Amino acid sequence: MKIIAKISLFLGLGLLVSCYGTLKFQPVAYHAPAGSLYDIFRDDFRFEFSAKTPDKSTVVPPARAGCKVKLLPAGQDAFALKYYLTENSESSIKLQTYILYSDPVSKKLVRILKEKQEQGVKVEFIADCYTKYITKDQILYAQMERMGLDLLGYEPLYFTGSENPNLLIDINDLNMRFHEKYWIFDSQAAIIGGTNISQEYAAYNNKPRLMWRDQDVLLYGEVVRDIERAFDENMLYFSQKRENRPDLFNPQFYREQCCRKKKSGGIAAKEQAAAKENPRLMVGELTDDDVLVRFIHQRPRLQETYIHQAYIHLINTAQKRILIENSYILLDDSQFQALTDAARRGVQITIVTNSETTNDVFGLAPLSRYEYLPLIEAGIKIYEWQGIVPGHGSLHSKYAVFDDEVSVVGSYNLDPRSTFLNSEDIVVMRSRKVAEGLTRYTEQIDIPQSRLITMTQARKWHNPYSPARIWTVFGMFFRDWW
Repeated sequence: MKIIAKISLFLGLGLLVSCYGTLKFQPVAYHAPAGSLYDIFRDDFRFEFSAKTPDKSTVVPPARAGCKVKLLPAGQDAFALKYYLTENSESSIKLQTYILYSDPVSKKLVRILKEKQEQGVKVEFIADCYTKYITKDQILYAQMERMGLDLLGYEPLYFTGSENPNLLIDINDLNMRFHEKYWIFDSQAAIIGGTNISQEYAAYNNKPRLMWRDQDVLLYGEVVRDIERAFDENMLYFSQKRENRPDLFNPQFYREQCCRKKKSGGIAAKEQAAAKENPRLMVGELTDDDVLVRFIHQRPRLQETYIHQAYIHLINTAQKRILIENSYILLDDSQFQALTDAARRGVQITIVTNSETTNDVFGLAPLSRYEYLPLIEAGIKIYEWQGIVPGHGSLHSKYAVFDDEVSVVGSYNLDPRSTFLNSEDIVVMRSRKVAEGLTRYTEQIDIPQSRLITMTQARKWHNPYSPARIWTVFGMFFRDWW
């Protein structure tokens, strides 16, 4: 047994060394502060475009004026609203999620979607294709297929979805995941943010372990079409990917052979002509009814960094205050430089993130904590969320507020995975009411459930001789993949 263990260790180390080159990514260049906070809304804002971006207008469309916005903290009320909008859609429902677990929350949504499709509503659904290996989830997806609900993105029978049609496994492609979240109703209303589709995000039955904190935003106006175009690009990508793979490596072939997918017995889906206004989709109690909004989308597989660029610009040009609430804080060099420079020029910066007990990504907390010390030394306040019920749930929101007027909400984490691996989306909004709403929730609800990190704690976690340092050194090897 000892010989086998030694051989396994040797092979494991060899694999790590051989993979090291693929675990590191080119750092994103840091640019010194220039311009105004509000330049992000200008049509001529100078994004550094990737040569691989097929259509710039879908990843950074112009800012849209006059949009309506409603903030949606995750929980039962938010999911009740999502169910309501789904039930009242008349022509089309477009959904994309990173997580779709087989649980009561997802199953209720699936039942509603089946009913809407039978009524003639066009239903399109994307779920991230690389993370759904749990058998009960695969069963749910197969049941959806048998109902006639076509689910793109996931891979039945545990295929990886490799870009190379002749391979079952492509480690780089396997790791570049689709982290966007979209709910789009009749091309008229859209919800984006951090919330996936499972019971954790709905605080199902008020169970402590399922009481997660997350943040979405409901949007009306021209920005909805921008979000829809990004979704349509993803649909086209997955459709072509499925159609172009040979039968042997094509899950659709096995699905047709083994699952005998039923066609929907309902009315044929309505053609998407110019959609008429659906008054039932307009909900009351908006946060603001006149907001300037810019949608930004990035796909690292196409070497795009547009959200990262937007964050750096907003940090660099903030003059008074920055509030960041984000589930995973593992900054790259340019983000670290921008934040510490802002703090040293007098900007008040507050960061709220997970504690070790609430962080749902195993091993990430020691890496984050190792980097607290220089941030706190620069004058940045860091709070760790302890849970709605202490020690339970997870903080999963991803938003920021700059100078009490410009807000960012979306799927983007401040970590290497969101910058270099996952496709992401955000909206940047200019509205004092939206900024006040996010700030008030953070200060009145989230921070009281958090602990302020002291300089003494930060020094302890940064101490290279502490036992936790062993894990930190190991984790740093995989830092860009975390």
